[in-house]
Amino acid sequence: MLRTIIHVCICLLPIILLREAKVEDEGRYYSPIHFTEGMVDLWTKSLRGCQCPFNTTSNDCACCEKNGGCHCGSAVPTRCSQCGLQQYCGGMCNVTIQSSDIQKRSRKSFGQIKPIPLDGPGVCIFTLIPTPHQRVEIQLYRFRNIGYFNGTSCVGGYIQLIGGIDSVNETDEKRFDQFCDRDERFRPPLVLFADGGRAHLIFRITEKFRTPSDFFAFFSFTSINDKSVGFQPKGGMKLQTSNCDWLYEDANCKSGCTLASPNYPGPYPSFVNCTYTISTSSENVWIRVSFYISTPDKQCLTDNISIYQGFSDIPVEVLCGYKRQVFNFYGPKIRVEFRSGRKIPPFNFYRGFKAKLSFYEKDASVTLPITSPSVSLYKPSTSTLQSTMPYTTSLPEDFLPCEILISGNNTRSGHFDTRELDWHSLCRWTFKGHPTDVVHISLFNYRLRAPSCKSVIEVFNGYMEDSKRPMDRICSPETSQSTSPSTSQRSYLSKGNIMVIIMRRPTAPQSTDEAEFISLRYFFHDEQISGTMQPESLCDVVYYGSKSPLAGMMENPTSKYFFVVGRLICKQVFKPSANQSVELTILGMENVSKKAQCMTECGDITGCLCVPQSSLDEVDHLLIVDENGLNVGCVCGQFEKDWFPISVYSWKTLTIIYSIADYKGKDKGFTFSASYSFNQDTSCGEKFYTLHSGEITPKNISKLHFNQYFYLSCGWILHSNVDRQLDIEISSSHNRPCSSWNISICEYKADAKDYCGKLLDTYCSRNLSDKVYNLQWKINAVVIRLRSFSRKMPEFRVKWKAQVNHWNIKYGSTTPTHNSSTKPHFWSITGLLFVVFLYFYL
Repeated sequence: MLRTIIHVCICLLPIILLREAKVEDEGRYYSPIHFTEGMVDLWTKSLRGCQCPFNTTSNDCACCEKNGGCHCGSAVPTRCSQCGLQQYCGGMCNVTIQSSDIQKRSRKSFGQIKPIPLDGPGVCIFTLIPTPHQRVEIQLYRFRNIGYFNGTSCVGGYIQLIGGIDSVNETDEKRFDQFCDRDERFRPPLVLFADGGRAHLIFRITEKFRTPSDFFAFFSFTSINDKSVGFQPKGGMKLQTSNCDWLYEDANCKSGCTLASPNYPGPYPSFVNCTYTISTSSENVWIRVSFYISTPDKQCLTDNISIYQGFSDIPVEVLCGYKRQVFNFYGPKIRVEFRSGRKIPPFNFYRGFKAKLSFYEKDASVTLPITSPSVSLYKPSTSTLQSTMPYTTSLPEDFLPCEILISGNNTRSGHFDTRELDWHSLCRWTFKGHPTDVVHISLFNYRLRAPSCKSVIEVFNGYMEDSKRPMDRICSPETSQSTSPSTSQRSYLSKGNIMVIIMRRPTAPQSTDEAEFISLRYFFHDEQISGTMQPESLCDVVYYGSKSPLAGMMENPTSKYFFVVGRLICKQVFKPSANQSVELTILGMENVSKKAQCMTECGDITGCLCVPQSSLDEVDHLLIVDENGLNVGCVCGQFEKDWFPISVYSWKTLTIIYSIADYKGKDKGFTFSASYSFNQDTSCGEKFYTLHSGEITPKNISKLHFNQYFYLSCGWILHSNVDRQLDIEISSSHNRPCSSWNISICEYKADAKDYCGKLLDTYCSRNLSDKVYNLQWKINAVVIRLRSFSRKMPEFRVKWKAQVNHWNIKYGSTTPTHNSSTKPHFWSITGLLFVVFLYFYL
């Protein structure tokens, strides 16, 4: 009886809270759930006064809300519940609520969770399944004996919401935030959100309390298109190697972008460190960020937002509390870091932040819009820009008399020569980048004069104390003087974000000509954003579809300074994973020499080609090649700007090659703007079919611009372990030459390239509208391969059917026939039967 009274009181209490709660405009952070004045709850209009569904002679039952309410039946005659959940009128535990089912039965996408009070220990799990365009929202109004907070964690019980996984266990529960309190009424409600599909609301009690544990909550399957509670980041790209790191680029934010803390507008997780990198393609672009922040004032030391200009490790601003603030920055890059610590009750004020992001071209005649009285303007530090030796004075405890730390936070590339510094017998240079950086060093000039290895240069991958041996050791006497191409350069690439160089010299020189020295160039490379550096190269990188950002802007190689005289070649390789395609788009090029004897020509089935008067190596150009080195796109010298953008769409590896014929340090050559994207796409690639019949049709990919080329090499292997005869039919509505696209059929060979053995035939849409192939008996496995390079996506249909009954086979060949007639087969069989008849008759 006591349990029932407690349960009813808890259920009735939030009615007052719902009526009093005000939903903020800027931050409407939970879905408004309305009901009419005077109702008992969401589905019960009154406790009595309506006909009982189980006894039509009685009017002593509850009256239900007509839109979505259903009577609870004889078990609870004075209450109604949501249609589809009326079987749980007495309480819920271990229930699955599916959005599509609830909406069909009650025409509502929200409802109430009525848990069975737990004496403890015990657990109830409520599984909520949204549609693909919804997120799960839980509004918690009341806790009663849901454990307690001991200062560091929940003890005795908790409630938590876990999203994005099919099932949960206690190990999963430890990884997510837990909410608890002995007796708490939340005003406003504690609102939790889960994205990524199926979510689980866990109600776990591990201790026995004097009275049963209970809570009151509403659920909502909220549209992700809702501008407030359905918040989704806009324009950014989540980095695959991190849980909450994002990349925002101006090319993807032409209509504005939004960023926010995880789970916004619900409570953000404890102990997170999220980085939002915002970059522009040019220094002539402003970055404007408008913040709306909601974090507890008392936790500013642990829960805050730090904003960094460029690569500096000193924040220009740290934000926390409850405020709105607008900032304007010069490009090309800023970094926003959101950090959080441990949550302490009350839990309903940990909303985090959201921000609107926009970009503006610099123009002295245009004033940036100001929408808030709190607007700040930040410019890059002049000293940082002009500094050629970005050393820091913070030294380790075991510092040497000659100790220099070069930080990737202060500079991204540079050069130094020890002859410009004071002489010391022992010097150490430490290069330290961001956590996701690697360090590249080119040691091109050095001189060690002392005999018998008394002078030494050592290069360490990481700190000396953590390295068993150096990456390289150069002993005296030895000299290297590189004045032209990097044939004699020593290049090093770190495995982590730290590299150390040690130089030991026994005696001071008598003159500058006798000085022992080293001269080198260095740069820091962020592999999380800009691809994986290749150890044996100066500037080659690989973007892997499995771990690189799924989309982004390519980096101009000459943003770094290389010690190269002559030809410079830098490759950016894009390797899609299985079931991925990749698209490379050249948006434009600047500072290309028009004097170069080279022209660009674009055609339908040839793509964009470079046509040099002599050798292509002798002119600056940008080239796209496939995994076999075949040219699929090229731009050089004279070209029409209206031809841009130029893109290539493929399911195979593509490489963009930046080539400067005569590279010079001060004159860095041309620049280009280009983007890439990895797309989840199963319509091409290599597919394996064991079905005896089926059909293949291409995916309809919308054409975005004129010079968009589809470069396809798709393979479908039809395989069987039993003897059979295959009939294959190919048809198309296109009328295109074979050079545009074609489909080949060949016998399967496991050790052959593309698994293609003996070629049986090649289909071209211009030759015939359709073809039928009746393959020989026991050709059990064949490869059907599509090859295409065209502005138009191929349109075709491939059908196959296998005959496994030996008596019904067609004694045909691989010679194709028109699909419109089957008479040759009929007369061949008829003629054969006639000959057999004559043989026995005569």
